[in-house]
Amino acid sequence: MQLLLVGSTDLTLSIAQHLQRINYPPAACVYAPQEFRISYAPSGVRNCRFGAISDWCTDTGCPSYEFSSNQEWKAWLKSQSFDLAIVAGWYHMVPRSIRDCFPLGCIGLHASLLPDLRGGAPLNWALLSGRTETGISLFQLSDGVDDGFLYGQHRFPIGPRSTIQELVDAAQQGALQLLSESLPQLAEGRLQPYPQEGKPSYCQQRCPGDSLIDWHQPATLTDRLIRAVSEPYGGAFSFLQGSRLTIWEATPFDEIEVIGMPGQIALIPQVSLPLVCTGSGVLQIKRVTDENGQSALPLLMKANHKRLGA
Repeated sequence: MQLLLVGSTDLTLSIAQHLQRINYPPAACVYAPQEFRISYAPSGVRNCRFGAISDWCTDTGCPSYEFSSNQEWKAWLKSQSFDLAIVAGWYHMVPRSIRDCFPLGCIGLHASLLPDLRGGAPLNWALLSGRTETGISLFQLSDGVDDGFLYGQHRFPIGPRSTIQELVDAAQQGALQLLSESLPQLAEGRLQPYPQEGKPSYCQQRCPGDSLIDWHQPATLTDRLIRAVSEPYGGAFSFLQGSRLTIWEATPFDEIEVIGMPGQIALIPQVSLPLVCTGSGVLQIKRVTDENGQSALPLLMKANHKRLGA
């Protein structure tokens, strides 16, 4: 079975390595550059979870193709002979004209329990929305957004202090497990897809500006935001006297009553780390960096009564 792997993220890279281990090495890989243009961001976006697929292909001798447009991709495919495409870590729609180039079709991996959270940034939105469970789905690509028939799903919990990195890791392990279970059956024609069941939900693409902290929100929601956009993403951020600060870790604090305006920094004698008041509740800041990537905790420890904001 000749496999084409399509994608450009850390997940794609993990899948490429895994396919080699289970004796289904990709015959070629299609990737996009780290910075690219797409319909919902005409000025361009930067893939913060970029996986250097082209480097892996060079190291392993696997042929590779850099995506520029569907028209050029289709022309390249006509000179190739693949049975199945695996699409993971890919931000573009795959039109029917491309999918029809594969006798066994195109299968995709989406980091949610479809039909829940179809669309963009599903793991981030799972954390932001307060879900207690999510997962990853292996499905047939179709004309719609993440609405194709399913081949399988892997579930995992979202704990009260889960971070986006933990969900990324869980989704990756689930993806590798699904492929190990499904590829042999797909190759032999024994795996039958089944329709998605239940009421779908949809999530929108996110941009870096969405991680700006609104201190008028409750502490619980701000805490979710911080955990949902920490590494490997760019982090939740705010400003102190014009300087941008990125908050990577914080926790709701209720040991002592602290009253202040949203965004106001509070230094309490009994507390070793800075506190920040929100629209409802208080956050304790545990890890924060300045624009140079250096710890900004010393700065906050000298900023009693001052206010973080936009």
